[in-house]
Amino acid sequence: MENINIPENAKEIISELAIMGLDKILEKTIQSDNEILKEIPIIKSIVSAIQIGSAIQNAHFIKKYACFIGIVNENKIDDKLLFDVLKNKKEVKKIIEQTIIEIDRYQTIEKTKMLSLLFVKTFKDKTFSIEEYNILLFGIEAIQSYTGIETLQKYYKAGEYLGFDVKHNEKVKDLDYTQLFGTGLITTPAVSSYFGGADFVAFISKLGIKFYENIIVNL
Repeated sequence: MENINIPENAKEIISELAIMGLDKILEKTIQSDNEILKEIPIIKSIVSAIQIGSAIQNAHFIKKYACFIGIVNENKIDDKLLFDVLKNKKEVKKIIEQTIIEIDRYQTIEKTKMLSLLFVKTFKDKTFSIEEYNILLFGIEAIQSYTGIETLQKYYKAGEYLGFDVKHNEKVKDLDYTQLFGTGLITTPAVSSYFGGADFVAFISKLGIKFYENIIVNL
């Protein structure tokens, strides 16, 4: 592979960005002439000023972020609550940065709402652990945007029907687990001898049940 020639005046900027926190990058990309963006509040851990610039020059990101931060602010989540759970400034910064990155990646506003509720349930209500938050932070992105939640509901209802012992519940046989593959909300599909040994059957996971009961029903 050929070397990429980087102008000398750009090398310093690239090096700076490589070690700069996302909070500082956001500060540097603020559009000071955009009065609408100035009205969007931000957790102090992200940016000290109550401003946000279009860091990725994308109106959809702004809309998603506004949705997220609106719900967070309604629930009065601040730095203190984050430190109560994480106990470490470095970990707080890391979780905030990962959260912002995932908001950028989410395809829909609905997924951002799921994340905001998950954020509240983790840092305020402490319903979810940090490990569960991180699994679901990335798992939400993998949910099929159009029919994924409907499929999760079907898995939940099928499990509920037999007290979540769905290994012999034919209702799950024809459900499309690919809508939720890689989310952590269902178990890894396994060949079911009960159905003749040729069918791949997935079941809602314990985390999937928890996510459905605490997040999906509250959307």
